[in-house]
Amino acid sequence: MPSFPAPTVARALRVAVLLAAAMGCAKDEAAESAATPLPAAAAPAPTPQPDVVSKDVLSRAPVTERAAVKHVLFGWAELAPAYRGQMDPRAQGRSKAAAQALVAEVLRDLKSGAPIEELMRKHSEDPGSAQTGTPYTATPDAGLVPPFKALSLRLQVDEVGVVETSYGYHVIKRVE
Repeated sequence: MPSFPAPTVARALRVAVLLAAAMGCAKDEAAESAATPLPAAAAPAPTPQPDVVSKDVLSRAPVTERAAVKHVLFGWAELAPAYRGQMDPRAQGRSKAAAQALVAEVLRDLKSGAPIEELMRKHSEDPGSAQTGTPYTATPDAGLVPPFKALSLRLQVDEVGVVETSYGYHVIKRVE
């Protein structure tokens, strides 16, 4: 007779007891007590966050060759290498999902009429514009990361969009 490891036998007994109970048969109390409980099922995978990137805007053709834009930047811990030791402390412990939640919050605030400059001061992790509210000028040859530039040149004046770059999520508003 083949020999089976104890956990395999215990699981088989547990399954037999459960099947018997499901079929309305009497349980064998000795078999049930001998069976070890099955390990807890793995936690369900986290619900994926909705994609916050403005794919609809990015799918359009550029509408201008020059745009003045202001933005709020949110990074997350996994992007630290791109920052070369200069990552904002708020981003260092943040997950991508938490950054997405912040993006959604800023989008709601902008939709409700909050000035982008106020949101930049409160939230943005871009050291070049967060505190000053200074716009960036996007042109096809500007020294900006390509996704930032691509979205900026596709936005209409006063339109808002979101793009992901190696630095995080940028909530961008075209101001001119």
